[in-house]
Amino acid sequence: AINESGLTEEIPEFLNNVLNEFVESDRLDLWQEKVDELLPSYILDTKVYSEKCLTKLMPYYDFYLKKGISEKTLKDFEAGYSTRETFAGRILFPVRDFSNKIVGFNGRLVEWNEKSPYPKWLLTRSSKRYWVYNHKLAYNEILKKKEVILVESIGDNLALYESGIKNIIVLFGKELSPAIIKYLLSLQCKIIISTNKDGKGNNFTGEKAAEKIKSELDMLFSNVEIRLREFNDHMDVFEALGRERLLDWYNSDLTDNKKIGQSNKIEIL
Repeated sequence: AINESGLTEEIPEFLNNVLNEFVESDRLDLWQEKVDELLPSYILDTKVYSEKCLTKLMPYYDFYLKKGISEKTLKDFEAGYSTRETFAGRILFPVRDFSNKIVGFNGRLVEWNEKSPYPKWLLTRSSKRYWVYNHKLAYNEILKKKEVILVESIGDNLALYESGIKNIIVLFGKELSPAIIKYLLSLQCKIIISTNKDGKGNNFTGEKAAEKIKSELDMLFSNVEIRLREFNDHMDVFEALGRERLLDWYNSDLTDNKKIGQSNKIEIL
């Protein structure tokens, strides 16, 4: 049965309850077949947006230019300022599927602060469970470096991309989706988990999320690491310390006693 989001009811139960059986029996090939069966390229309620939507966005980049993100990077991500309805006052980023069709948007509110009644980031109603954001810009870099970095938001992606680190996939939050798991299985490369470092004030939700994601991926992959930062997210580091600090973070060597797979430590640079 397909629920109102277009997701077959079996997927969450399958991922949570059956995955261990496939791992223990060493039959991940069967698990992928099941995912392929339950996760078609196009689901029933997937909305495809016209390319004309992009022409309605304004080339207003001051918000990110002040943070140090270049106009070239923003154009690479097809960013634009929206003045229309729900997304008014936001920098929008189109989400494309593997056939290059626009299947959603993510918007960053320019005038946002901690007391704002509106969310910092707003997604279209499309299901992000079927999104693999930034796959087009990241794919060749992932193949070249044989590793992929998982981050929470497009803001993280922009900061790393501007710093020359382009092998990035965005989770849109702190959880893995069936689509991203399927994509990672197709790559079979090293995986670096870099969720936000939320800290004690937020009950260490970012750190806990990273550990949860790693425990899930460890059932499928042999080379998974967690790397956080000294500040909350990559954009914070980029704004405060610049691209060189992010490059130092990325190029740092993990010694044996810092690898998550071999100890309980999380590397925080």
